[in-house]
Amino acid sequence: MEGEGAGNEGRLAMSSQRDGLLLLGCSALLVVACGEPAHRELAWEAMGTTAAAEIYTRTEPDAESAIQEIRSRIEAAATELDPRSDDGELGRLNRHAADEFYSFRQLDLYACLKLALDYARESQGAYDPTLGVLRRLYETRVGTASPPRPTEVDVALGRVGWEKVTVEPEAMAVQFRTPGLQVDLGAVGQGCALDWAARIFARPGSLAGLLRVDGVYRVWEHPPEHEHWSVAIRDPRKPDRDLLTLRILNRGIAACGQRELEEGSPLPAGIGPPLLDPRTGLPVASDLLAVVTTADSAADAAALCEAVYVAGSLQGPGIFQKTRRTEAILVVRADGGTPYLLASASLEGRMELSAELNRETGGEIRYLLPPGSL
Repeated sequence: MEGEGAGNEGRLAMSSQRDGLLLLGCSALLVVACGEPAHRELAWEAMGTTAAAEIYTRTEPDAESAIQEIRSRIEAAATELDPRSDDGELGRLNRHAADEFYSFRQLDLYACLKLALDYARESQGAYDPTLGVLRRLYETRVGTASPPRPTEVDVALGRVGWEKVTVEPEAMAVQFRTPGLQVDLGAVGQGCALDWAARIFARPGSLAGLLRVDGVYRVWEHPPEHEHWSVAIRDPRKPDRDLLTLRILNRGIAACGQRELEEGSPLPAGIGPPLLDPRTGLPVASDLLAVVTTADSAADAAALCEAVYVAGSLQGPGIFQKTRRTEAILVVRADGGTPYLLASASLEGRMELSAELNRETGGEIRYLLPPGSL
């Protein structure tokens, strides 16, 4: 009995030691889990414009690895989406698809083009990814005050049209029915690049992220100690100032509008051609001063934004209402009066106008667009 008691005491002692070690291990895990999250920000030049990333992770090594991989993924996407690249998928498509069906090597690139063509069809060409020839024409005028001649525009328009593209979904193949047609995904390509880069947030240790390329954004979850991201949306008319701030998470965002220039001023080098109406071949003449859209993906937000902006306040909401889980803010130019805002009802209480936009519109927001909630 004495030996048995001693054995029990020994087992109890070892059990206490194990419990103590477990408690120490759990305490260490709690320190790691509850410590200050790592935070990184980075801005760089990509896709012909400015890109930026802000992320939160559990550890410093995770943060450094993630921010660099995000940059690498966006830069790799920039090559694949460059319509004139010798090495990228979109460049190869533009060189070969007029002669034969071009089979995509990457599902992501095919899906991005397919999404763009779907929006072109739904908007009846208000957004159209085949306006590459038109963009090239206007790019030759960057730095000058003289627009392309009408005959040049007419020739280019003959090589534009989403309906001139044949798609074979099972083969992930595309063919152009018009020689000289060129696909240029523009802001939708930027959205696709952000969506692909955002996949990194699925990794263990990721807490939150905000990515941006020019006027297209992708947000995931929310920063520690906050319930959402407060995203300052740049004014597409004057990108050195903000248009408004959105409280949002797990969404893509896009802002559209025409860069404001003085009458007769040349288009400054480095900002690209103006936004074009694919139906007329001319710079967009919309009664909308600016548009902001949100969607489940950055690519969807970008395509919808351009389609609504080009279509204007009368036709644009009809395009918007065909989509699901999307929101919109329209800055409407009133005839001879003060501009006003139309917004989705789901955005009430989630947006704050910049001081400039508040003065411009008198702070009037009409929450008349769907959805009622999201």
